Amino acid sequence: MKSMRNAGELMELLQLPDKIPRPLAVSTMRCPLLGRIHFVRDPKGIMQLLCVFIYWLYGTFSSLFIIILPRYAEGYISGIFVTAFMSISLLCLTSLVRVSTLNPGRIPPSTAVSIHENEHWTYCRMCNSMRPQRAHHCRRCGQCVMRMDHHCPWINNCVGEENHYAFFLLLLYAFLLSAVVFLLCMLHFWVYPKCQQCDKDAFYVRHSIWFLYLLTLLAANMTLVMGIQLIGQHFNLLIDRTTLENMQQSPDPNRIHLRSTFTAYEEMCGRKRSMMFLWLFPCKRKTVISRGVSSQTV
Repeated sequence: MKSMRNAGELMELLQLPDKIPRPLAVSTMRCPLLGRIHFVRDPKGIMQLLCVFIYWLYGTFSSLFIIILPRYAEGYISGIFVTAFMSISLLCLTSLVRVSTLNPGRIPPSTAVSIHENEHWTYCRMCNSMRPQRAHHCRRCGQCVMRMDHHCPWINNCVGEENHYAFFLLLLYAFLLSAVVFLLCMLHFWVYPKCQQCDKDAFYVRHSIWFLYLLTLLAANMTLVMGIQLIGQHFNLLIDRTTLENMQQSPDPNRIHLRSTFTAYEEMCGRKRSMMFLWLFPCKRKTVISRGVSSQTV
């Protein structure tokens, strides 16, 4: 009787879509090349996202025009290295665009689920709607997100089930890009001789010392921060917990169960083993994986 009463209450809630507030801070639109994009209209988040893009622009072009291209002309750097550097840089930018415009797993207000599934769902008082287990309401975005990890203001988006892989790739490529830039700065200061192929009249060459001082500081800081973030995300994947879950309750060391690395990354990136080589590309489409409740296309 109790389960039937709870099921009846849940069905009554699902029959009141007019009382469910729509998230005003989120827009969804279609673009010719990107398809359906998800964008949070948060002025502070947009400014922080712009700062990240400016950092990428500064790091890439300062390294390219002050160090890489002149040293390539002098024969100190190979064409393979130039190609690899540009590939990492473009993958980093693509990951940033993808993670900031992908739907993190927003739960639609009118989600239709069976009574059996309702028994495992919870009620969100902020959205006045039902949500699956491990979903969380983001106050900044005004929406519930499936398996929400956290809200990252630097990407102006939540990190959830549907864009977690893109966020991980952003950390990976930002770490690699910063580490390579830091290595280039060290080689420029301590190993390479004075540049002979540089355009002495160019503004960025005449003031290159200050450009590279700032670049070295930023690269060292980003390498450290992204490395720590990568380790933390990797550990969370192995123990199957999110950042929010760890913040709400620290994991018990005696009850931690480590999954295999392959299983953890297969779950995050998608279970098409024939497409494993695409795991490192942020433009791929993630295969939806069931986590004990019916998957919904959002």
